[in-house]
Amino acid sequence: MAILIVTLHAHPFTGISKVVDYALSYGLTRVAVPFFFIASGFFMFRKMTESNTDWHTIKKYVKRIFRIYCVWTLIYMPIIIWTSFLNDNQGIAQELIILVRNFFMTASYSQLWFLPALIVAILCVGYLLSRKWTINSILILSGILYIIGLFGQSYYGLFVFFFPEGSLGHECVKFASKIFVTTRNGLCFGFVYVAIGAYISFSKIEINIKK
Repeated sequence: MAILIVTLHAHPFTGISKVVDYALSYGLTRVAVPFFFIASGFFMFRKMTESNTDWHTIKKYVKRIFRIYCVWTLIYMPIIIWTSFLNDNQGIAQELIILVRNFFMTASYSQLWFLPALIVAILCVGYLLSRKWTINSILILSGILYIIGLFGQSYYGLFVFFFPEGSLGHECVKFASKIFVTTRNGLCFGFVYVAIGAYISFSKIEINIKK
């Protein structure tokens, strides 16, 4: 899956076939990120039961991921400064506000978005489980948010068709984008896949040797 992540960014078949490159870079390799969310949810919540949420374990995990996120933010900081402050004319104060917003709402740098998204998704599933939501109910809620998120990303063209510029729906999304930047985040993307991982971890699947 890590190799697929590299592949989807590298576009190795660009100079050979546009069809193959599209099928690979925008199709097959796209299973990698959902897989990592599902795996994270599985390994996180298999340490507890559906009716017993271990917040100590969740907090310890979130702190570890957050530290990794901060370290990589510092590593990317020269690029962030170059693209935001030195290569833009919006002013230092406004760029600082944007930087803080991005750090918490999407990512300090676009390639790091998985880490804050994972934190948000883990906290969402953990919180709802602690409030005695069933995993099936969490899957339904996260699935609805995922569908909403699709209209802000992959199916944005379809959204604009039904809600053209100037409509109330379009203005609401435009306002939300100023806060959340993108729907490719922990709430509208990672949430459902972490929930799937938790669902698998809670499911007692028994497969005999012959099967």
